[in-house]
Amino acid sequence: MRTLWGCLKLIAVTVFLLIAVFYYFVKCEATVVEATKIRFEKPRETLYFVEKTWARDGIVLMIATNGNGCVNEKRKYVIGDEFFFYKTSNDTLYVYTRYLLDAPEKFNSKVKVVSKEYSLDDYFYFRENLKELELSVFP
Repeated sequence: MRTLWGCLKLIAVTVFLLIAVFYYFVKCEATVVEATKIRFEKPRETLYFVEKTWARDGIVLMIATNGNGCVNEKRKYVIGDEFFFYKTSNDTLYVYTRYLLDAPEKFNSKVKVVSKEYSLDDYFYFRENLKELELSVFP
């Protein structure tokens, strides 16, 4: 009986460790393909546009306060898998996407992030007038 109990404990600990390693891998160990710094003078802060890949899930783009992309979902803007237009103005980052972004609950930055939705007509207009509109594209 004692060896059976010991085997069950060993199996339970092994399963727990495997789950913990898998969870860490899925949440934090995806490959950061690109992390672009966006610097702001006032307030003196840096935000990052991060492109991450997972073998199974594909590409995810996000705006985060660090460049490694391993941040709690409540602390970053998740954009999805499509490129986006953006521009900065003073303490504000304007992000133009196909759909409005949900603001994270605990985004820890003094920079204001303003989400704007664009239409198909806007897309073509933005593409043709990037410089005049002072827009950039990520990635």
